[in-house]
Amino acid sequence: MTNRQKGIIFLIFSVFSFDLMNVFVRLSGDLPSIQKAFFRNFVAGIVILLFIFRDKKNKPRLEKRHIPLLTLRSIIGSLAMIANYYAVDHLILSDAVVLQKIGPFCTIIFSAVILKEKPKFAQVGFIFLAFIGAALVANPALNGGLISDYLIALGGGAGAGLAYTLVRKISQNGCNKNVMIAFFSIFSCLFCLPFTLAAYHPMDSMQWIYLLLAGLAACGGQIGVTYAYGYAAAREISVFEYFGVIFAAFFSFFLFKEVPTVYAMIGYLLVVIAGVSVFVYSKRIQRSL
Repeated sequence: MTNRQKGIIFLIFSVFSFDLMNVFVRLSGDLPSIQKAFFRNFVAGIVILLFIFRDKKNKPRLEKRHIPLLTLRSIIGSLAMIANYYAVDHLILSDAVVLQKIGPFCTIIFSAVILKEKPKFAQVGFIFLAFIGAALVANPALNGGLISDYLIALGGGAGAGLAYTLVRKISQNGCNKNVMIAFFSIFSCLFCLPFTLAAYHPMDSMQWIYLLLAGLAACGGQIGVTYAYGYAAAREISVFEYFGVIFAAFFSFFLFKEVPTVYAMIGYLLVVIAGVSVFVYSKRIQRSL
């Protein structure tokens, strides 16, 4: 199996896990987004640390040279995650997820700046098409809701795109994948802890269970995305994140009985078409080389 195929498998597993996480986050009810983020990362952090320490022969080590980029990736990833949770609670689930899916397009943009993986002219056009689709989804005049909620969702998507680019950069610098995951989980817990304590909302037993499940699903998603972008470049596999749109639409309709507007569905379609087009175009370029 090639590295690209491994990346695709890990990425599909990741988007399904993250969509499942969103479901559990929504089911956990009316809690502050940052409190949900804390418990999500607390659970994920414990799981990944157990996973690391179980392997006694190949214990990964944190190298000082990786700390600056790991810290930057963790700050951006934490803020993007909190924005994501806010969007999941305040928008139709499928709308929130589709707006997160501008992340791969932002990854292409950030990869051009940070990794020097410059996109072709056609890819720039596809990015533009994706942002038109996102604008249709995030238009309160067409779909209702508050513009601030949509902007937070868009910010979360853009932040995730930057975080994934940094994952690729850190991986290229030789950082162990499990170290990246553990560092992010621990950092995010510490980042969210003071805010959680300052405005803690008591939780009932079902809320604890849902957040536990959200943490386990997030752990699977985090492992998947870290390995995916470690195995392959964003321009080669990021399109497969759009499987998440299908998963989200399924969960949104069958679990929460949410039906998006026609304008939002057109936006979904444009974003997905743009994503698939980027992938097809990239494949064609590779074959011509």
